[in-house]
Amino acid sequence: MAELFAPFNNGEPVVPSDVTNPNQPYTGIYIGGAGNLSYVDKGNHVVTLTAPPIGTIIRAGIKRVNATLTTCTLMIGFW
Repeated sequence: MAELFAPFNNGEPVVPSDVTNPNQPYTGIYIGGAGNLSYVDKGNHVVTLTAPPIGTIIRAGIKRVNATLTTCTLMIGFW
């Protein structure tokens, strides 16, 4: 759990995919544009957030952002 509260060292634009994981799991995602966020957590559970506020950083162990059901834009993944 401590890693979820550690400062971010790196970031990259999020490319949603239903099959391909990023090289590094994210510990946070910045939401820059309106929509829904669907991701797979480190326990392989699918989590869908409906309309997270623009400008929010979602702090979670995120293995992958799914293309299906993800409609928010301008996302940055941090680790």
